[in-house]
Amino acid sequence: MIVKSKIVKVLTIFAFTIYLGFAIWGVISLKQGLVIKNLVSDDSYFYRFTDWEDNKFSKEIPIMFTTEQTVEYHKFFIQNEYQRLEKLVFSNKFMTKNSINWLKEYNSSTYLNLSSELAFIGGLRNFLADPRFERFTNDVRFSSTNDSIVSSRFYVFTRTILDSQDLGEMMNSVREIADGASLFKLTAFAPSFIFYEQYVQILPQTLQTLGTSLAAVFLVTLFFMPHPLLLLYIMITITMIITGIIGYMAHWGLTLSSITMIHLIMSVGFSIDYTAHTCHAYMIANGNSRDERVQAAMRASGAPIFNGAVSSILGIVMLAFAKSYIFQSFFQVMLLVILFGICHAVLFLPSVLSFIGPNKNKADEESGSRGVSPFPATNPTKGLPRYPISSKTDLNKPNRPSQNNAQQTRPRSGRSTSSHVSANDIPMEEVRSKRHR
Repeated sequence: MIVKSKIVKVLTIFAFTIYLGFAIWGVISLKQGLVIKNLVSDDSYFYRFTDWEDNKFSKEIPIMFTTEQTVEYHKFFIQNEYQRLEKLVFSNKFMTKNSINWLKEYNSSTYLNLSSELAFIGGLRNFLADPRFERFTNDVRFSSTNDSIVSSRFYVFTRTILDSQDLGEMMNSVREIADGASLFKLTAFAPSFIFYEQYVQILPQTLQTLGTSLAAVFLVTLFFMPHPLLLLYIMITITMIITGIIGYMAHWGLTLSSITMIHLIMSVGFSIDYTAHTCHAYMIANGNSRDERVQAAMRASGAPIFNGAVSSILGIVMLAFAKSYIFQSFFQVMLLVILFGICHAVLFLPSVLSFIGPNKNKADEESGSRGVSPFPATNPTKGLPRYPISSKTDLNKPNRPSQNNAQQTRPRSGRSTSSHVSANDIPMEEVRSKRHR
């Protein structure tokens, strides 16, 4: 077995160290967010159009800034506040200097009248009636009495942003600018923000959910694992497996999204399934040294773990041929879980346990010395009643009952005893004659 060679065990631990290094590199470079075109098949019209648009044209996202209260726009300090906010938006690294702003156009037109609020609104209504500026009609809302402006909006445009993390950062930055308005309430919004929300929330939500799952695994394992050192090894191994899954997801081209987050949560259960069997089998195995106990544990649990992994792979292998991104990502993540889980269970953990595995306590050693062991030596005669056989006994002779036995079996009454005759009371000659007949 591989656990017998010390050199191989050292090389195995070194190989897993390299594995962990590449996993951490992948975790650092893992992208967040779900690419919308991946939700459809590669041959769909939407996929082809989105791919063509991303590669051939720029995508300037319009961001809408909306006031949600009545504002007296004819006042200079209100207009100065608007100009300040507009400069902040234009200075943002994700923004262009293009905008659709009714207030800017109105201030540069001949319809402007700042003498009063009513004069400002009267000139604005004439401005919106002009065919050159009627495109701003839907950007201003008047009160029912037409004496005030109850809501308005203006648009700014982003640069072409392809990275999902940059999109999430852009969304947060424009919201901070809107929250910085001191004289009125301003809201920044775009229809695509619904997708950018997951770019911002997916990482903390994933870490929180994984932390909760690991805590639940720790509490459950705490009650069933007989040694605290094994509990520590299990938690370290599960953390290595989860880190490997996340890291190699990036190497395989997957991103952290709401879909892959579900797969990661499921992988915690698969990881504990592999590691707990190995540690528990080691703890209850008998042996004079750690190596002997590791070998006994692998003989008992190695084959079931391997068979379980193979059957799981056979169960998901058909998903590799699916066209849906959801099914393909599920196959990729589950394959990583199974491969990393079985490698840690049959290679990494046995190597570690053979060096620094916990020893048995005295109660376990005494029970093992009395023959109470989960892996007893095979003894087909154990538990069967033993009868002394004399060397002079002829097994071919009929087994006739002795006189004392005959007297003991004689019925007390005068009833017939034919129904009480046992097989030992029948002479062997009669049995043989019946067989010949």
